[in-house]
Parts: sequence; structure tokens; C-alpha cells
Amino acid sequence: MRPAAAGMDAFMRTMYATARGAEAAPWWSPAHPIGAVASAALEGAFPELMPHLAPVAAAKDVGVIGGRAPENIAREAMAPRGPSPTEVVLPNLETREATPAPATIHEAARQLEPDLMTQYDALTDTKNQYLGMIQEAVDSDLPKERIDQFRVEMNDVDVQLREIAPDVNKAYKQARDMVPEPPPIEPTAVPEPEMLAEPQTPQQQEMYNLLQRRPSIQVDVTRQLVDAGRSEVEARASGALVQAHYESRAARFGGALGSARDLYEKEAPSIASAEGRARGRLNLTDNTITLMKDADASTFMHETMHGWLEELQRDAQNEKAPPDLIEDVNAVRAWVGAKEGESFSRAQHERVARGFERYLMEGVAPSNRLAQVFNKFRDWLTKIYQTVSRLRAPINDQIRGVYDRLLAVTPGDTIIAPEREVTSLHRR
Repeated sequence: MRPAAAGMDAFMRTMYATARGAEAAPWWSPAHPIGAVASAALEGAFPELMPHLAPVAAAKDVGVIGGRAPENIAREAMAPRGPSPTEVVLPNLETREATPAPATIHEAARQLEPDLMTQYDALTDTKNQYLGMIQEAVDSDLPKERIDQFRVEMNDVDVQLREIAPDVNKAYKQARDMVPEPPPIEPTAVPEPEMLAEPQTPQQQEMYNLLQRRPSIQVDVTRQLVDAGRSEVEARASGALVQAHYESRAARFGGALGSARDLYEKEAPSIASAEGRARGRLNLTDNTITLMKDADASTFMHETMHGWLEELQRDAQNEKAPPDLIEDVNAVRAWVGAKEGESFSRAQHERVARGFERYLMEGVAPSNRLAQVFNKFRDWLTKIYQTVSRLRAPINDQIRGVYDRLLAVTPGDTIIAPEREVTSLHRR
């Protein structure tokens, strides 16, 4: 009975200590119910062993044997703890980057169908390459068989584009819902401009004129070309030619169509830059000349001549057109083989534009004011084409006269820049 009574007493003491918040003793300790029962049993059965077991119990109580040594306990206490089973580790949501919302419908379509749109872009680029190759082949008088081969290969690309067209259209319809509507623009009150007082003195009149003056055509063209990536010198020279053209055009009609500035603001194309394989292009739909990354000093004037040819054709149909203007259009039609009443074909357009490059490369200006400009273009174009013959755009004196009148209404003696007179380039 003694071992049982001792165990019961130790059990009650442990429960009482636990209720008070004290730390429970380890199971081998006589203070623990299991240890107390075992200790009492050993004491009753083998009283002679108890003196030998007391040191063992004491060593376990301090953790030297049968448990953790003090230095192990200290090391574990200082070691970082991992999360307990009840702890929840949340991800750091602030460092996760969300996919940016597409800014345009084109970006949205490529997010929705990246593989499809990659195929579409590649086929479109290939088709544009073939278009350029065909045009170059036509301009270079390559054999018809070679040109036909380019067209057959381009048709194969067209077939592939038509096959994926329904899927591309579907992607764009879905992309339209992904692009947010732009916020409405709140109208802002625009203050009325202050009216300038009528000038009373010559000094006031001069200041009044300066305030009312708009930038010249040359300045405006120069600014646009510089913004498109062309050099200041090239931009100013091109601007001088554009201004001379609109002054000549206005004078040719005696002001009936408006001033040079009026015609420029109404009909001159805007100038932009973009990435692309061609050097430049004129879009007659939105009236824009786009200069690509490979543009050179000839590109802008080449594309400008396309627009001037359209102007010349429209002007000839005006009831106020002077007879020499109508004769110029007829001369151009005869030169390129265009029938009267028909629009100029692309190949005919290219012949007139390249002929204008040849005209500039000859360096013979229609007026003294343009002599230095022509001298610059002769230098630039000679570096591009090396010789006049390599341009492969022969022109005759009648067509030179047409180009003259596009830049000077009454061309004077043809001028060659004095520092670089070349006898072979004089007109006959």
C-alpha cells in the first residue's frame, strides 16, 4: 500500500502545482506521478538500491543525462525558430508585380493571342518587303520573269494572311474590351486674346508687324524635318525648296488660289518619322510624309515630288489654270506614257519623283536665290548615287523646264553654284 499511497500523494501535488501555474516536473522525477509511483515501488521492493539511484535522478533533474545538457538548451534557445504549426506565413504581396494593363488595342490583342499576332506581324513585314522588292525591280528594269516570281511569292504570303484574318479580327474584338475608355476631357475656358492697339508710330507699326508675323514656310518645314531626325542644314535646304514651290504656285495663278502661305497651310503634308524598311513614304489619305530610319538627303524631296505631281494634276483642271501649266502636265504625261484623263500609275509617279532627284543632283538652280541650295543637294545626292548615271533616271530639257516652274514662276538664267561649276552638267 505504501507505494500506491506515495504515488497518489505525488499525483495530487503535481495537479495542485499545475493548477497554480507552476511548470510540471519531468516524468522521471519523483515529483511527477509516474516517477513517484516508480520510486515508491523501487523503494518498497528494493530498499537497498535507493541510495544508488538518488544520484541518477538528480543528474536527470539537471539535464546532464537522459535529457538536454545546459549548453544544448542555451544553443537551441538562441537559434531562430521556424513557424509553429499554428502560425500562417503570408506572402509579401507588395513585391509581386501585376501585368500592366494594355494602353492600346494593338497591345491588348498581342497579350490575348501572342503567337497568332507574332505570326501576323511577321507575314505583314514579309509582304511589305516583297512590295519594296517589286518596286525596286520595276525601277531597275529587271526581267519580267523575276518580277513575276516576286509577285507569286507575295501572293503566297497573302494567302496565309487571309487564312488567319478571322482569328486576328476576333482577337481585336476581344482586345477592344480590355482597353479602358479614355476619361472625358473637361472643357477649359480659353481666355480671349488681348487685342493689340492700333499702331500710332513707325516703331509701334514695326512691333505690331513682328507680333503678327507667322513663321515662314521654310522655318516650319525645317522644324518638322529636324523633329523627324534630319540635320539642320538639310532641313533648311529642303524648307527653302518647299517655300519656293508654294510662292511659285501662288504667283502662277496670280493669287487666285490664295497666298503661298494659304496654299501651304491648306495642302502641304505634315512630316513624321517611324521605323520601317523603306526610306520614306507619302500617304495621300492623311497627307503625311513619313521618314524611316534609313532615310537620306534625297528621301524627303523624293516623297514631296509625289505630292507636287498630284497638285500639278489638280491645278491643270482648274478653270483659272494658265496655259503653260496645262502644257507642263501634258509634257509629263507624254514623258511617262500616261493617257489624258487617267491618274498617274505608281510606276509613273516613281519616274517623276526619281527624275526630280536627277534634276537636283545636276545642281543647276532655276534662280539665283536657290543656287546654294542646289549646290548642297548636288553634293548630298552625288555621295548617295556616286554619279548621275547610277541614278538611272534620265530627263530631258522639257521636263527640266517643268521642274524649273515648280520652283520659280519665271525662271531666269540657270545658275550653277560658282564654287563647283561642272561643264558636263550645264544645260544645253
